Amino acid sequence: MRTVFSAGIVHILDIAHCLFKNLIMKRFLITFITSSIIILICSSLKNNIVRKSILNVDGLKNETTLKLSDDLYLEILPQMELLSGVLSQTSWYDKYYKPNDCDSNQVYYQNLRQFFSKYKNHEAVQLLEELIKAGFAYNAPPSFITFLSYPDFDMKYEYTDVLIERAKGKENLEKFRLSLKKLARESDFASFYNSNMGTYKTLLADFSKDIKAEKIVSWHNKMFGYSGNEFHVILMPSMFIWSFGNRITANDNLIIYAMLAAKGDCKNQPKKDYKFVIVHEFGHSKIDTHVAKLDSFIRKNKIDTLYYPVAEKMKRQGYNTYQPFYCETINNAFTLMAMKEIYNYDDSLILERKNVLINGDNTYWISQ
Repeated sequence: MRTVFSAGIVHILDIAHCLFKNLIMKRFLITFITSSIIILICSSLKNNIVRKSILNVDGLKNETTLKLSDDLYLEILPQMELLSGVLSQTSWYDKYYKPNDCDSNQVYYQNLRQFFSKYKNHEAVQLLEELIKAGFAYNAPPSFITFLSYPDFDMKYEYTDVLIERAKGKENLEKFRLSLKKLARESDFASFYNSNMGTYKTLLADFSKDIKAEKIVSWHNKMFGYSGNEFHVILMPSMFIWSFGNRITANDNLIIYAMLAAKGDCKNQPKKDYKFVIVHEFGHSKIDTHVAKLDSFIRKNKIDTLYYPVAEKMKRQGYNTYQPFYCETINNAFTLMAMKEIYNYDDSLILERKNVLINGDNTYWISQ
């Protein structure tokens, strides 16, 4: 049965299709779609399923896991840092991930890359290079890591259909998983990880200072109908460009991830926008699933044509189809709402953030 949320969005997009026939109405259309979907979600929360809580943290004794509230954890994952080391030996890394001259994690990044340089011809590096060329890029490798345990690199949760499709088959994911396990053992990666414990603890301390964990969880629970789930902020100190969101459903429980490029500034402090990014990445867990459900309707009614005028700009950022474009746009609007409630952003700060979204590397027409 179609949910109230989905039925409402279908109605919104149906009206939007009619409006779009008149190009003069395009700017109004964008505002209409975004604001209407926000109102609709707010009004349909009572229909969301309340889930029970489970604990899936890989050992709370881990020195690189901080419990910031009953439901939110701030972490640096060994398996994610291993992935970063493998990425550092691929062609993808120099093109998309290398830091700028002012990034405070330069030393750690160089040490990590140097550590893995002798394994450039390792099976794990070669497999990842092949996967990337086949489309397993951007958020796919970090999302994949959230399915794996450490130090065994066992599959904690079943891979999603989307992840399997990105890798062109489950067998490719399994080959890569086993190669990572082999590399961790052969390189004695644990020794590298332990030797950088001071760096990790400093990063965790710096980023934990102003994460309003209880308010973040409460806002998402209220807005999207979550209850009793896990929220994980994973810092990625060797990924300098993008941050990502991911969700895993296990035993009817939801585990939500915000994988954060742990960027610093020239004063060795976290980038000012990291709080916005955390809230934003958590939001994808709800927004993306509902946009995906409406794919056939959007195509049938040619609502996807909104994407085409900015397609080239979006493709340079990894948004190769209209679907992630819509997800980012709607999620940005929700994030601005959240920041006003969670961090008391006043109108000037909201306007400043809107201008970043308009002029920066994101879906720039969100505030029009």
